[in-house]
Amino acid sequence: MNFKPFDYMWERGEIAKDNSDDDYFNKLMYMGEMVTKFTAAAMVAAVNDGRDRQQYRLKYQLVRADGIGDWSRIIDDVLSGVPAQHLMSQAYVEARQLTERTSRGNWQYESVNLLSQCLKVIVPENNLPSGKIAGRYWFSTFAPLRNKTRGHGAVPSGKLKAICKDLHESVQIFLDKFCLFQRGWAYLSQTLKGKYRVTRWTQSADSLNFLKTREGIPVNLPEGIYINFSENADIQALAKVDIIYSDVDAEDFYLPNGGFDSKHFEVLSYITGRTRKEDAKPYIHPITDLPPSETQGKSEIEQRGGSIVNLPPVPNDYITREPPEHSLYEEIVHDNQHRIITLIGRGGIGKTWLALRVLNRIAEEKHFAAILWFSARDIDLLPDGAKQVKPHILTEGDIAEEFARLIAPYMMSYEELQAKDFNPVAFLCENMNRSSLGPILFVFDNFETVKSPVELYRWIDQYLRLPNKAVITTRFREFKGDYPVELRGMSFDECSRLIEMTAKYLNITNLLTPKYKEALFNESSGHPYIVKILLGEIKKLGRLPNIERVVVSQENILDTLFERTYFRLSPVAQRVFLTLCNWKSLVPQLAIEAVLLRLENEAMDVEQAIEDLSNSSLIERLISKEDDEIFLSVPLVAMQFGQRKLSVNRMKTAIQADTELLHFFGAAQETDVQHGLVPRIRRLIINVEDKVCAGNAKIQEYLPVLEFVARKYSPTWLMIADLYERVGQPSEMEKMLKKYLEFSDDGLNKRNVWRKLVRLYSRQNKFTDELFACLELIQLPDIDYETISDVANRFNSLMREPNFDIDDNEKNYVVKQLIDLMNSRIDEATATDCSRLGWLHMHYGESQNALIAAERGLRMDPTNEYCQKLMTTASKEI
Repeated sequence: MNFKPFDYMWERGEIAKDNSDDDYFNKLMYMGEMVTKFTAAAMVAAVNDGRDRQQYRLKYQLVRADGIGDWSRIIDDVLSGVPAQHLMSQAYVEARQLTERTSRGNWQYESVNLLSQCLKVIVPENNLPSGKIAGRYWFSTFAPLRNKTRGHGAVPSGKLKAICKDLHESVQIFLDKFCLFQRGWAYLSQTLKGKYRVTRWTQSADSLNFLKTREGIPVNLPEGIYINFSENADIQALAKVDIIYSDVDAEDFYLPNGGFDSKHFEVLSYITGRTRKEDAKPYIHPITDLPPSETQGKSEIEQRGGSIVNLPPVPNDYITREPPEHSLYEEIVHDNQHRIITLIGRGGIGKTWLALRVLNRIAEEKHFAAILWFSARDIDLLPDGAKQVKPHILTEGDIAEEFARLIAPYMMSYEELQAKDFNPVAFLCENMNRSSLGPILFVFDNFETVKSPVELYRWIDQYLRLPNKAVITTRFREFKGDYPVELRGMSFDECSRLIEMTAKYLNITNLLTPKYKEALFNESSGHPYIVKILLGEIKKLGRLPNIERVVVSQENILDTLFERTYFRLSPVAQRVFLTLCNWKSLVPQLAIEAVLLRLENEAMDVEQAIEDLSNSSLIERLISKEDDEIFLSVPLVAMQFGQRKLSVNRMKTAIQADTELLHFFGAAQETDVQHGLVPRIRRLIINVEDKVCAGNAKIQEYLPVLEFVARKYSPTWLMIADLYERVGQPSEMEKMLKKYLEFSDDGLNKRNVWRKLVRLYSRQNKFTDELFACLELIQLPDIDYETISDVANRFNSLMREPNFDIDDNEKNYVVKQLIDLMNSRIDEATATDCSRLGWLHMHYGESQNALIAAERGLRMDPTNEYCQKLMTTASKEI
């Protein structure tokens, strides 16, 4: 056997075998339960959920199951009930192995027959199998065996040895032959680099190694246990097993064990005997049929203006939002380049109602022959909370069937529609390309809840052609090639109208003050659904509560608005989001990048994470007019959700350390954005200096952050250099000044930096370095002649220094550069400048030219003592 959980259990069984028959028998019973539960959990994972929530219905029952017979019944349901119609095709092999009736000599027959022999020892009246046997009978045979032997001592000691032998062989045959346990099983967890850590449970889990490279994976796979129902690297064949619990180390394995209440259910490790509680929240929704959404398209086509439509009605209390309505209208009606327009925004922000308002206007104006609405919404946000509803479409097949039902009667006879060879998907594809009806506008609402948003988008993009168009409303945008229209919170005027209308309806107008209305807008960031929820709380309480406390108390609302979006984020995006939520302040994007990309942290794509968060509307980006730098903000409601997630996140300690570093940039409000990035960097330098001067830290501890900021904003190198100068580290100061020269193209600042280096080297008597800095200084564009002359004078002085070590070739090269530079601008020279030029000629062995320079200087100023002295010396040399 090469299946990690069973290997661990077999080891326990071998130890028990040496202990006693009774202990060995119990371990074999535990193994049988594990086999049953693992099989049920895996086969349920292979069931596609669909609009009728087939997979959820099965998991709902399993987490509540109190006996092994319930697990056996679920296996039968998956194999022969309604869920069998929803089984992923890659799992048909397992289904066939369990449902095929086999005769003696086949592993299914032999395994079930041995188990029946064991049951007959306990229940003599039990009939042994006759005729052919299906493999699934193993589970229905094991359940009564387990129930009959549950009590200690229920089996006479003399019978245990015979039972154990057959039971061991039965289990062994089943595990060795059933292909489910030969599949690639692994625990997957995504690293901050975006790749996956694959903890193998089986040898064939090598088929999952493609996940380690992250190439070709269109979605982020949530951490957990996966089965690859294919021998190849096929993302479509992966099934996540939700009701088996383990971790990246694969040290233990837990399975549901009953004890379900409204908050938790029990899970048990058969290997160690430990139990723990798991969250019941994912399984609390009833499994009865759900009602349709209030935004589901109408069941019949109707004429509206110049278009036939199935649009649901717009609510009477809709508040007009002119700028985004205008943007969406213009893109749909007048943009002839983009076929697909995406209206993106946070949950509850009003995407659906705004889209309907615009679409009704377009219908009246006769721009499209048909406007067809397809809703994937599975939650309605009602004034009294979020309510689960039945999505109307989830796949291209669902869309095609609904399209054919609505439109086909306008285009073909009843007989053609009912013909066996009629293909709804092909019919839809044909009309997405070009329709005899005329231009069609396809609208897909709540696109994030379809089965596979990226794949469905690609399918739409493949077949849709102008003049047909598509509008998508979604919480997040995982695809490219569309034209995005972003819907953010309401403006203050829009939000004020919403508050007034809702308050009047709730009869609480007298309680609201202008100041509280403004606070409602600010704290909700103009989120219309949050505003309505907060006003509803005022109605309940009969007073004005603290807004932030009310938001925190709305746990279910926060989950509804943000859980799905957060769940789909990459680990890096989650970490960035939680870090931002840990501090109620605007944060420069450069700061969050610097902190998260410092050396102690694993390399990650923070910039892409921020892009994903913005596309998911979990954060807002503000751009400074001062320097075009981006500041990041998290709306209050999203921040409260993030803080709750952070409290149970395993990266909490690291995120808190990151936040402490962010504090060094100083808290910022929206009014601070206009001043740009420089004040934040100065605050960073000041805080680092305070720490260093207090003896609580060394600059090196903060250097990765400081250098990252400096690489993006080069004047930071100068601030770091000044910091090193103040704390008395000139050698480090020199490095930072050189870094600035390396990264900056600011000529004016470069001039000052070279001068600073000249002074530094002069103080340190590093004459060669000083000369190099001098030469670099005078070669800068627009350098003044006085500076060139000063450098020449310094060189002449250095030639008299006993410790100035320069060979003749290098000396001649330097002198020639200085002579040429001074001569090229000789008209700017003073008498003293001419004397300095003359001394350069003397060092170069050109006494005659030195004399000429002295004579030129004396013509300007006959009393210039430097030229007079040069004249005397040069004349003697000649």
